[in-house]
Amino acid sequence: MPLINGVLTQSGDLIGEPIRSPVLMSRRTGGVLYDTDHIVQGIEDILTTRVGSRVGLREYGSGVFDLIDHPINKFTVARFYAAIITAINRWERRVRITKVSGLDLTEVAEGHVNMQLDGYYRASRRPLHIERLSLNFYRENTYALDFTTAVPAPPFP
Repeated sequence: MPLINGVLTQSGDLIGEPIRSPVLMSRRTGGVLYDTDHIVQGIEDILTTRVGSRVGLREYGSGVFDLIDHPINKFTVARFYAAIITAINRWERRVRITKVSGLDLTEVAEGHVNMQLDGYYRASRRPLHIERLSLNFYRENTYALDFTTAVPAPPFP
């Protein structure tokens, strides 16, 4: 069942604020998405959208796209980490990313970036672990989820 009034009926989890649309849809297939798949789709959209390119919401997106043609050095890698965490935590309100690891920039010249994300769902504090998020700025993105190695969220303050 789709997300209705902020309750995920498939897994029984509440994720963040209620979503206005009663059905979460895949932008590739038009099919229904649930829970983490929809969040990953949102993360992909955030990271592959250049800041200033979205009409009506010029601040939306990340600085990752602008780093594609930069030389790969420690400074650029640090900027990649900062751009990823800052953009996701600002625009994806359902999750909080606490760690980016496994950032693979070996194919960055071709517009291809691989990473692993760790964090938690903001509402339920359930751990979130996205194994192998592969962004391709010129073709289709891929990802794999691993629920067994997710790190628990910190306790509520």
